[in-house]
Parts: sequence; C-alpha cells; structure tokens
Amino acid sequence: FKKNLKNAEDLLNGKKKNDIYFRYKMELELLKFNFHIKKTGVTEKPGFEQNAGKLFISYLLIKFFKINYNNLVDMINYGKIENITFLDEVLNFINKSTEIEPIVLLYYNKFMLLYKENETYYRNFKSLIKQQIHNLDRKEIYHTYINLLNFCYGKIASGEWNYYNDLFEIYNEMLSNNIYSSSEKSYFDTVHFRLAAETGIKLRKFDWSKRFIEQYSGKLNPELRQNEVNIAYANYFFMKKNYDKSQNFLAQAHIKTVYDKIYIYIIQSMLYYEMKQFEPLISEIDTIRHFISNDKILSIEIRNTFQKYIKYLNELVKLNSNEQTDKYLAINRLKKSLISEKGILEKQWLLEKFTGMENNN
Repeated sequence: FKKNLKNAEDLLNGKKKNDIYFRYKMELELLKFNFHIKKTGVTEKPGFEQNAGKLFISYLLIKFFKINYNNLVDMINYGKIENITFLDEVLNFINKSTEIEPIVLLYYNKFMLLYKENETYYRNFKSLIKQQIHNLDRKEIYHTYINLLNFCYGKIASGEWNYYNDLFEIYNEMLSNNIYSSSEKSYFDTVHFRLAAETGIKLRKFDWSKRFIEQYSGKLNPELRQNEVNIAYANYFFMKKNYDKSQNFLAQAHIKTVYDKIYIYIIQSMLYYEMKQFEPLISEIDTIRHFISNDKILSIEIRNTFQKYIKYLNELVKLNSNEQTDKYLAINRLKKSLISEKGILEKQWLLEKFTGMENNN
C-alpha cells in the first residue's frame, strides 16, 4: 500500500493543480484513512478526513466556477436570464474563508470579472495568473489571457484609453510565455495578431510593432499571412503619417471576412480624410452606410459602433467643406458629444481631428 501510495503521490505532484488534481488528492487522503483503520483498528481522526474535506472543497469550488463561468458566457451571448444556484452562498463562503487555495481564487476572480466587470477583480485576476501560471495548461493560460484582453477592450470602448498600456503588457506577457495560440500546433489567431500589432502602433511603439510583425507573421496560417501583414503595415504607416505607403499596403489587402471589410473601410476612410481626398471619402461613407444597412452578419453592437464612427466622420467632412456657418460652436458641440459617446470605433483619432480643428478656429 505504502509503495503504491508514494507512486500515486509522486505522479500527482507532477500534475497541474486543477479540479482533477484536488479530487485525486482527496481520494488518496481517504485511502490513507481507511488503511489506518484496517492497520490499527483506531477510528479516531488522525487528520486524513480533515485534509480530504479541504481538498474536496477546493475541487468543488473550481468545478463550480468553471461550470458557471460557461453558463454566464451563454447568458451574456444569448440573452438568457437564469439564476446561478448557490451563487450567494458560495461567494459568502469565499469572502469569509481564510484558507482558500490560490488556484481557487484565480477561478473565483475570473468568474467575478465576467460577472461584475470590476477593476478589483481584474487586478486580482491579473496578479494571480502570474502566480499560478505553472498550474494551468497551455489552453487554459491562453483563454485566461483572452479574458484579460476582453476586459481591457471593453474599457477602451468606453473611452478609457489608458488600458492600451495594459493591453501592451498582456500581449508582451503572452509572447514571452510563448502563448500566442491555444496549442503548440495551432496558428497565431489572426484577430489577436492584428490587435497586438494595432496596440503597439496606437501606443506609437513603432520599433516593437515592426519587430512583432516580422517575427510573428510566420506563425500565422500561410493562407492568411500576407493579407494580415498588408493590413498591419497599412495601419503601421498610417500612424507614422506615411499615407502613400499605407495606401499601397491597403490596396494589396483582400477582404476575407466581414470584419476584414470593417477594418479596411476604417483605414481607407481615415486615409482619405488625412490626404484631404474628400470626394472619394464621401463616396466611401455612402458605401459604408449601405454596408451597415444591408449586411445581416454584423452584430447589433458592431453595427452601432460603426454607425457612430460614420456619423462623426461625416460631421468632419461637413466642417471641412464649410457647410457650417459658425464652425467653432459646431466643433465644440460635436467634440463634447463625442467625448460622452460610449462604444465608438476610432474615438481617439476622431477626437484628435476635432481638437485640431478647434485649435485652428
């Protein structure tokens, strides 16, 4: 028994501390207790059952937060309204207990971040990932980082641009841990390749962005690679104000998904504006309006953010064409309206354009 027990414990000690780990540790403690009774005939608790109870609670809590995190995602995505059974009791237990395993707290903060979208849970979750990364497998690490990124993108959409610094930190952490995909055999996800490059570019970390594009484009699906490189460099040279180069790369990009179309429309419309090509820009705005109205794939959220972008871009065009009689008042009114706007594409760029006009009037 003791030989096999040691072999089992050695095997477990080399495993990640997930829900299965705690379940097997609990079962070993119960086996120890049963062996103790058979050997000694003494039924007093020598600590085995108490240890098994603590291990069972850790197993149960991780399982609870895993299952209900997925339920919460479904509720958010599909508009389901359901009560999570025992949630209040479990949260009260977590808040009162002083002996919660750190890995349990990671799953707790992950759940609460989605449930409450609270800054405290975000900071706790972010810190616990660094502490507990060795207890997570690659797939779980990857999706854990995605949770952090989604929180930051939500904050940025509401106008909190300081979260671009957090995004940059998270992407660097992912890359330093070689977690650019959910498995070693998977390609770099095109969405996050594009967003990581964009994060560096928006922060004007041009050297980092160029190195990133060069180094990690080779990890993209070969069928999509060149298109992503073209889009990344179109964005890169746009931010460097080299509009001709940006236009050249954009002209080589191909629309493969509806979201490619949105991305390309936005860069193209900003390029037209910066190059003061207002006639093609007016035509582009009209094209985008038809696209928003007719496309059935776009979610309501994306449709709304895109419509807001077009609304303010169109106002910029009007101001440039002298259609407004009192420009300063119009600029000031639109700028105030834009500042209070939530969920709008390229809000920072739009504000820069209104601020520039305000200073010139």
